[in-house]
Amino acid sequence: MFVRKKKNKSGSTSVQIIDTSGPKDKLIQTIGSSFDISELEELCKQGQAYIDQYQGQQQLILGYDQDRQFFQHFYHRLPGRISAHIIIAFAAYKLYKELERQLKLTKSYLSVEKAIELMKTIYRIKVQLPESKQEKDLIFAPDPAQKYLLSVFNVKIISD
Repeated sequence: MFVRKKKNKSGSTSVQIIDTSGPKDKLIQTIGSSFDISELEELCKQGQAYIDQYQGQQQLILGYDQDRQFFQHFYHRLPGRISAHIIIAFAAYKLYKELERQLKLTKSYLSVEKAIELMKTIYRIKVQLPESKQEKDLIFAPDPAQKYLLSVFNVKIISD
């Protein structure tokens, strides 16, 4: 990686971080642009600090979402951590697709995103009855849509 100064059509100069590890040079980040020489020197220092921080690390981009154009970036040096992130991302993707398949199979009106949002506030409560000392599991789902989601998957709201 290196810091590149590039003249713009407007006459200003941009300071960019360029990665040369692949067959083609790749723009990693534009630090900024300026007409002032002293400000350009400061931008070059910021660019060099960026390189010092991320030099030799692998950039892993996970989680492309077509609707929101969302990318998740990870920077790691250790191959084990890179593999772990790939495995976690793959597991999350498989769970997402399985939820999508199950919702379609049961002909639910809920979208996957809505189902995930509803699941975030469904709670399982474990209580012990004072007299019999028997433990009971209760599923707390206050919203009717949450109850519907649980019924889609045959989950009883109160279980023994």
